Amino acid sequence: MVSPVGLTRYYSARIALGVLKDGSSSSDEGNSSSTAGRLLDSLGISSGGAGGLDSRSLMQLMSMLQNQQNNPYGSDEYPPAEPPFTTMGSKDFMTALKDKLSQAGDDPASYINSQDMLQALKDGTLKITDPVNGETIIGWDPSVKGATANKPETVGKDEWSAFLNEHLKRGPDGSFERSKNGAYIDAKTGENAYFGKVNGKYYYFTWPAEGAAGADKPATN
Repeated sequence: MVSPVGLTRYYSARIALGVLKDGSSSSDEGNSSSTAGRLLDSLGISSGGAGGLDSRSLMQLMSMLQNQQNNPYGSDEYPPAEPPFTTMGSKDFMTALKDKLSQAGDDPASYINSQDMLQALKDGTLKITDPVNGETIIGWDPSVKGATANKPETVGKDEWSAFLNEHLKRGPDGSFERSKNGAYIDAKTGENAYFGKVNGKYYYFTWPAEGAAGADKPATN
């Protein structure tokens, strides 16, 4: 049986995120912002006042949604069903990842990044990290005959908000910097970075940036 408190928090977060997403196109933007603010305050997340939701609060909201999605029953209830693959090093996982990257999208920057990540997967240079479970692995191409599956390595566990704050490079104005191909930049290595879903769960990806020196220069607008 789903925990009523957990269910309430989950749907409050979903509604708040939806209001924030739609607020810019709403004819009643003031009311939308006020509604989102009240919902966020009820969840213990700063709504950012008149300036809107800042990056830290947005990541808190995303982390809350992801944690609730991973465990909607609460710590004292029945656990959710097992995922379709047991580890992110399995053939099923790598096949799902490759299928996702192979799909053409409408956004040019996303398409370029997907192609770069797909090539990195084939080259054995795509690093995949699950900070919530404390695992990282080098991706491998499941379609290559005789390919050997890599095993995940253990890393320190972290929540998404703290992990992204530590790993994504920020500019002078506090916003996340992007490389010339539109990817985020890993603050520790200078490599291209991306965080997105595979079969409904978030992962953090890094792959080599262009140039012998490693990091791309941030894009200029």
